[in-house]
Amino acid sequence: MAPEQSSSKTRLQELLIFLSAFLLALAFPKFNLGWTAWFALVPGLFSIFRSHTKLQSFTIFFLIGFFFDLISLEWLRHVTYLGWIFVCVIPAIYFGLFGFCAHYFLREHRIRFSFLALPSLWVVLEWFRTEISVWAFGWNLLGYSQSEFLSVARLASWLGVYGVSFLIVFVNVTLWFCVEFWKDPKKRLKVLRKLLYATLLVWIVVSHFSRPMDPEGANANNLSSVYVAVVQGNIPQSEKWNPEVKSNIIQTYQKLSELIVPNKPDLLIWPEAAWPGILNLDPEREEILKFVRSAHIPFLIGSPYEETLPEFEKPARIFNSAYFINSQGEVVNRYDKIHLVPFGEFVPFTSFFNLFGLEKYAYSLGVGDFSPGREYTVFELPKLETSIRFSTLICFEDTFLELSRRFVNHGAQFLTVITNDAWFGKSAAPYQHLQASIFRALENGVPVIRAANTGVSAFVLPTGEVIDRIQDQQGHDTWIAGGLARVVLLKDQQTIYRHSGFLFPLFCALFGLASFFLAYALSPRK
Repeated sequence: MAPEQSSSKTRLQELLIFLSAFLLALAFPKFNLGWTAWFALVPGLFSIFRSHTKLQSFTIFFLIGFFFDLISLEWLRHVTYLGWIFVCVIPAIYFGLFGFCAHYFLREHRIRFSFLALPSLWVVLEWFRTEISVWAFGWNLLGYSQSEFLSVARLASWLGVYGVSFLIVFVNVTLWFCVEFWKDPKKRLKVLRKLLYATLLVWIVVSHFSRPMDPEGANANNLSSVYVAVVQGNIPQSEKWNPEVKSNIIQTYQKLSELIVPNKPDLLIWPEAAWPGILNLDPEREEILKFVRSAHIPFLIGSPYEETLPEFEKPARIFNSAYFINSQGEVVNRYDKIHLVPFGEFVPFTSFFNLFGLEKYAYSLGVGDFSPGREYTVFELPKLETSIRFSTLICFEDTFLELSRRFVNHGAQFLTVITNDAWFGKSAAPYQHLQASIFRALENGVPVIRAANTGVSAFVLPTGEVIDRIQDQQGHDTWIAGGLARVVLLKDQQTIYRHSGFLFPLFCALFGLASFFLAYALSPRK
């Protein structure tokens, strides 16, 4: 190949890589052009089809994943530039593995297997990086891009967000095939057939699966409701743990709560770490407990919890927790965060890092030293002759599908999310975080109520609609202070996802392996 041709091919490949990454980034907040996800992978597939080795294909999709994360996760730079790059690399490895395997299927005699094998592979890789990997980080899964297109997103009530990702990759592969082989007159009939199949599948999803599983009015005799209030303190991260402004922070949350107390909600929620100290050891907690007693309303308050141990047994463990305080001002239960943020709330593999003395550098970046909780806590909210049961997710825990499902299967009738996204400045992070909550509501068929320090604090129905959020008069929902109370209906419904749809990634894994061996067995031998 002439040097000019080689240089031109390299530039084309670079263009295709950046185009795929950019189209993927456009599908997520703040761009919010979810429709670009349906063809964002096509340029990358073109590049893989023309690559010569599996290593080249790995590199192509690794770079697509890396640049996609670099754009969509730019808000991590507000915490640490090193962490931003590190977090971009980990998901990019899964993108690279997809490219590596896609190279195998996008060969002349194996393409017929790619239409279902590649979407299955994508689902398995998302599953691993979300639920199984040590570096679990389920942020910005491909299916989340459809959070505003509920006619598609409601497929999640059947197969979870992974089902939506499967559909998007299926369409991408089909579009790639149609464009790639349309120029061959002998294959145009096959192209039209594949296009018809893809159109039919999307139509079935939109027309059938998009309907809420439990239509309005169903199970009317079983309907109950809960009146919940949330407050958003809007405390900058630079002030969050500053002892000099501690009293001001407490007063801010108390004054916001005072505005809501006359409405007599069944529950009032403060965000993650809203209490600027360790609540169970803080003498000033008596002030808020007295306020709860006077309001006669149960509170859920985010604050660290430290074990109380005899002096000789120190150091005690510290948890990132949510305290449930009853209307008499008594702390009756507590949830300790199960999924901690690696290098944010704890240092993983401490023995390894200690070996090289790197733990000192990690802690110098502001890494916490929290211990993980173990209990799937379900709170009981007394109401008249019965009680309402709910659970809470702290921070990015709403990105874990299985965690939410377990809480609901333990009896939670609605989920709350308490979070502090002040770390990430004025960025897309709160809106990307909201997408995860929308899908947890769809998957489990329960309302999700969010209380965020700087936003977005919102109420999400089991059908995926965000019915209300804390906003100012200009419509801003982040970096503002406020409170909001809503009546939320609690439906007694069981989604297919909760019952058996959570097994979909396992099915995809088995189908992917079967496709691999079948493609190998039917490939012509040289």
